[in-house]
Amino acid sequence: MPDGAEVVAATAACVAAAIVAWQSWETRKSANASREAAQAAAAGLETANDALEIARQEEGHSRALVVEAHRARIDATLPAISVIPQQTIFWPPTLSPNPYQANSWERCPLDASFTLPADARKALGVQGRIGIYNGSQRVVQLRVDYLPMDGGERVYDRVVTLAPGADHSIEFLAWTWIEHWVTQEDAATRSLEGQPPGVSYSDQLDSGGSISWSFAISHAPIYQTHDSEPGRYRLISAEPSPGRSSPGSPSLIVQREYRTYWLSRPDGIELPSPEVAE
Repeated sequence: MPDGAEVVAATAACVAAAIVAWQSWETRKSANASREAAQAAAAGLETANDALEIARQEEGHSRALVVEAHRARIDATLPAISVIPQQTIFWPPTLSPNPYQANSWERCPLDASFTLPADARKALGVQGRIGIYNGSQRVVQLRVDYLPMDGGERVYDRVVTLAPGADHSIEFLAWTWIEHWVTQEDAATRSLEGQPPGVSYSDQLDSGGSISWSFAISHAPIYQTHDSEPGRYRLISAEPSPGRSSPGSPSLIVQREYRTYWLSRPDGIELPSPEVAE
């Protein structure tokens, strides 16, 4: 029969084992609780981030609606102005030995031909007309910059005042060197020495708008008519060789009509245009 010492020892061993088991269980419980807390925190953070993103989207949408409402208000106050280019340019084109001097431009002979590189720096110009019509019920003032038909210095900020229902036309010259006509085929990127006209309107209101129109010549007035004559160019009215086609008469086109919307013109605060906002 075990004596008292053995009983005490056995009891102590059982108690120690129970304590170890209890500590292990508490450790696992604590670890599980920590893991669950971390998971809950992560889920809460994700939910908070989602809520923040939704709030940001709603705020952005609300801001876009406010901007759109401001633009609509400004559009409603702007007058109905039509700026219409006369599509067909005057024919034939013009040449000048000194393009920066007024009254130095003369009509090209219909059989004129040009050879590169010999004629690369000859100035070749086209003349045309734009019309402006005031379709509103109030007097409007526009500003026009253009090169007069007879050349010379460019006119900047010429004020054109139109009564309701009135119209006005402006004749202009646009020119560049022959080498540029034949190497810059894209009207959108062609850089002319003498640019087509520019027209602008501003309501001058602190919270108002402005409109600007820019123009371009669709294509060059000359082309290479014969495959057997590389580097030789004639007017587009000249007959092409068999197998080639004429590009047709160049025309004046509206390159861009752009509206600027001001939330506060004095403070220089501009609303984003629709194309930027989208």
